[in-house]
Amino acid sequence: MVFKTFTSGNFSNFESEVLKVYFQIEKIILWSKKIQYAFKTVDFEIEKVNIITGASRTGKSAIIPIIDYCLGDGNCQIPVNTIRDACSWFGVLVKLESKRILLARREPGQQKSTDDMMLLEGQEIVIPEIPAKNTTRKNVRRHLDEIARVSFLEIEQEELNGFTDRPSFRDMMAFCYQSQNIVANANTLFYKADTMEHRTKLINIFPYVLGAVTPEILAKRQELSDLEKKLKRKERELEKMQEVSDRWQIEIDAWINAAKEYGLIEAKHSVDSLSFRDQLALLKEISQKNNTDVYILGENIKNSSKEIVELRKRENEISLELSKYKSRYLEMTQFVESIDDYRKTLTIQIDRLNISKWFEELTKKNEICPFCGSKHNVDEKMKELVSSLEALEYETEEIAEIPVAFEREYSLVQEKFQN
Repeated sequence: MVFKTFTSGNFSNFESEVLKVYFQIEKIILWSKKIQYAFKTVDFEIEKVNIITGASRTGKSAIIPIIDYCLGDGNCQIPVNTIRDACSWFGVLVKLESKRILLARREPGQQKSTDDMMLLEGQEIVIPEIPAKNTTRKNVRRHLDEIARVSFLEIEQEELNGFTDRPSFRDMMAFCYQSQNIVANANTLFYKADTMEHRTKLINIFPYVLGAVTPEILAKRQELSDLEKKLKRKERELEKMQEVSDRWQIEIDAWINAAKEYGLIEAKHSVDSLSFRDQLALLKEISQKNNTDVYILGENIKNSSKEIVELRKRENEISLELSKYKSRYLEMTQFVESIDDYRKTLTIQIDRLNISKWFEELTKKNEICPFCGSKHNVDEKMKELVSSLEALEYETEEIAEIPVAFEREYSLVQEKFQN
């Protein structure tokens, strides 16, 4: 829903362009804190552009905050001192297509805002002399959402971060006002879009406001999101059932092999060649046997021994492979530690030899020794020290970083060793 509004000296009625909701402000009502004074109204002409003029500091700029506060803003932006000190309630009378509604909200005092509101509806509304709370800001905002006919579906189903919630009547307020601070700000186009949360929410709902995303599309997105969640739940259930099935399969294999070893079944029964149902049937058959049905066959012993030999062979292979990776891991770890130690040693030597470069710079300037004050030439010893320093600096740069290939190999070996 989009509303037209001219402010900062000019103010018009609300007129919906996208959803064609008739929503026009007829009056702004101000109730005094002094009960001997009657309420005051600021009247607007319907179906016309209303221009409000007046001297500076006479309350023109307070019109937008008053309307916004009565329409459910989270904070009270009405200027303090004169206006808020004098008023106990603020209200707006809105004309809809078939009725009118009066929205009034209590002055918050020292608080940022208050949820105390009054809502009256009807063909003709008599403005009460003293407002009385009969609803809350949350209920008013929900009622305005219904009047505006905005969708109750989320804009983005996957990202529930507060910026992709369903569009609301309050979101459309960004298109209704052009207050002075917005007009003067070259980087902001819409009301309250100078804050990150409002700007992000506005970007997300903009396709819906323009009609590029319709309620039907949002409904399909909602349906798709529900189906995707259902699919993920089913996949998790299938994964759990698969894990249980795998555990059962391992136990069944173990029981069948044990039965062959004890002579309860013949060795011809191979676990790999039997289906799951056949394996269950075989286990049921085994459970019904007793000790008189046990018969030891040489073929069974031979097959069991062969299986044990294969398992031990595989165990030895895994043990050798593990030992190889363990040895490799230890060697590479020692290499990394030795590089760090060598780098620290070079750093100490460089720090000690840096004084030679300092001497060289001092003597090059005026050839005067900084300690004894006598004239001094740079001799071969000093040049040798400086040359050694440069060689150490070069060597330090060469080993400053471990090659990427080594780090990748080290990571692979570590992973193999841990697994």
